[in-house]
Amino acid sequence: MADLSMSAPAGNTTPPAVEPSDLDVAISVARDMLAAYAGVDHGDIFALNQAHGAIREALRILLRALSAEPQTEEEKARHFVDRHFPEVAAFLARERGERQ
Repeated sequence: MADLSMSAPAGNTTPPAVEPSDLDVAISVARDMLAAYAGVDHGDIFALNQAHGAIREALRILLRALSAEPQTEEEKARHFVDRHFPEVAAFLARERGERQ
C-alpha cells in the first residue's frame, strides 16, 4: 500500500511557516487602512464614512492585540479603585471571594 502521509520530501529544508502574532496582524491591518484611506475626498460623505469605519476598526484590532480594549463602566471603576485605593480593592476582592 502507498504511503499517503504528508511528510516533507527528504531534501526539503524550508522551515514551517510561522503564524504571525495578533500584534503583527493588527499592525499590518492598520498600515493597510492608513494607506487605503490616507487621501479621502472630504467632500464625499460616503468616502468619509467608509474611511472612518475602517480606521476605527483598525484601532479596535490594535487595542485588542495589545489587550487594551475599552472596558465596561464596571471594569473601569474596578481598575480605578485598584490603582488608587489598593486597600479598598483588596477588601472588596475578599468580600467577593476573589483571590489576590
